[in-house]
Amino acid sequence: MYAKTLVADRRAAVKVIACCFAMVLALSSACTRQDGGGSGSGSAAGSSAGSGSAQAPVGDPFLSALREMANTCDIANVRKPCAAEQTAAKLASGRATIERLPQLVEALQDKDAKLVAAAARVASRYFYSIIDYARREPDSVKPASADGLLAALAKLKGRDAMRLVSLVTHVSTHVGKHEALYKVLDAHEANVRRVGYSQAARYGRLRVMPQLTKLAEGKDLDLQRAALSSVARMRKPTDEEKKVICPWVAKYMARDDGQMAASAAQALIRCGGEHIDAMISALDKRVRAGNLSRRVLFSIRPACRALLHFNVPATDAQCQKLLDVLERSAKNKKIDSKVRGLALWTIGFLRPDDKSKKRLARYLKSKDPELARQAKLGITYASNFQRRAKVRMISRTRLGAAAGSAAPRKTTKNVPAKTK
Repeated sequence: MYAKTLVADRRAAVKVIACCFAMVLALSSACTRQDGGGSGSGSAAGSSAGSGSAQAPVGDPFLSALREMANTCDIANVRKPCAAEQTAAKLASGRATIERLPQLVEALQDKDAKLVAAAARVASRYFYSIIDYARREPDSVKPASADGLLAALAKLKGRDAMRLVSLVTHVSTHVGKHEALYKVLDAHEANVRRVGYSQAARYGRLRVMPQLTKLAEGKDLDLQRAALSSVARMRKPTDEEKKVICPWVAKYMARDDGQMAASAAQALIRCGGEHIDAMISALDKRVRAGNLSRRVLFSIRPACRALLHFNVPATDAQCQKLLDVLERSAKNKKIDSKVRGLALWTIGFLRPDDKSKKRLARYLKSKDPELARQAKLGITYASNFQRRAKVRMISRTRLGAAAGSAAPRKTTKNVPAKTK
């Protein structure tokens, strides 16, 4: 009896175990089907979200950072980048901007306004120098990217358009899409049009000169200024480019508008040689006429001082002529007192030596308090510059002496032991 009961219990237990095993299999297959359907719908949603351009690889980290930036960051806050923006910046740093440009174009053409705003912000902050890398690798930036950027700019307005216009101008002029760029800029709002044309010659070089000439001779003062500013932004013009640019820009040095004259002066300084003499002569005429502005004074600084990536293009004789013109401007009472004072300070900035300090010392007791103040500041700047230069020279001398007096290391050679 006991044996029969035990067998019956064992059979019941086997049945229970079999039922449980069947239920586990059924549940696992249902979960598998559910996961497969979810992933398919997710991929469909992902493909529909980025419609309008070539799709990035699934799970592209740069696009993911842009989407996270659009969802979690305050795009209007220019000063403080959020964590997602920092991630996007790392992924698009240096030469990586070339590789990330197609994904950026895809984001700019998306239907999500927040994603477009995030992409425009990233474009303005981290893609500005993309052509500097592209010039080292021909054909690395494709015309299709320029087409996508132009299409995106044509749809944008306001802040997002202002953030994007510089990149669009650089890429379009680099790949030869300047005619298409003109159509987009001419149809856009005034601020976008002004910024775009002011960047056109940076990489468009002589290809955009016919359009800039047309704008400079037009009636729109903002576009006139943009055309001259664009030529002044052209980096390291070649001798062939100087033959075209320098004679053309020289005539605008005589314009009454101070901003146009400043851009012309900046371009003539880059031309060098006799064009600097022409700039100094035109500046002297402006000083005698009492038409001198702070902007013009700022523009002439690279002539006799090495600023940023510029060398000193003017000779010592040209710099002395320029200093004489600046001193004459300080004596001309037709010019605003603050501008005259700034001209005195510029003397100490351009030539921080004892001669300039003696020249400025004449105005320390001037009846005009602004002239006396700026003369004192110019002398102080020159003295500090001389002191720092002396300290650097002493440091270099000591380092050189220490390097020369250092005894060379004694090298030990493996000498075989002498055998008796």
